[in-house]
Amino acid sequence: MEEVFSLVSNINNHRLFWPEYEFKSEDDGKLKKGLIYHTREKGTEKWVKYRIVDFKENYFYSGEMLEEDTFLKKLRYEHYFIPVDNMTLSIEGVYYTIGYGFLGRILNFFTAERIIKKRLLKAHLKLKEVAEKRKLRS
Repeated sequence: MEEVFSLVSNINNHRLFWPEYEFKSEDDGKLKKGLIYHTREKGTEKWVKYRIVDFKENYFYSGEMLEEDTFLKKLRYEHYFIPVDNMTLSIEGVYYTIGYGFLGRILNFFTAERIIKKRLLKAHLKLKEVAEKRKLRS
């Protein structure tokens, strides 16, 4: 579990499992309550500001978007790491609101939820791949 958590506990490592995004922090990037970081999809201009709102070493962290992006009005996530049979189970919950009122609700129903789930699954699979490669090298 410590190996997996060590990967995610620094925002600068998030590019390893979110390769289509860029990340930067206002300090060394180590996750802790209150850390401010910024992210953007590669090729876009606007950075979106986030804050870590809760953090428990080797177990949990959560964050929230502090300013709207083009698509999302609000976003908050919780990420848990649970030891199971000498492995680590990674569970993430994402809560969001899309802008654009009624049109946004329709957009969410037809595409947004599916896109968000697909991106999260892809990131979790990439995290698994990176963690397993590091464990083999140890």
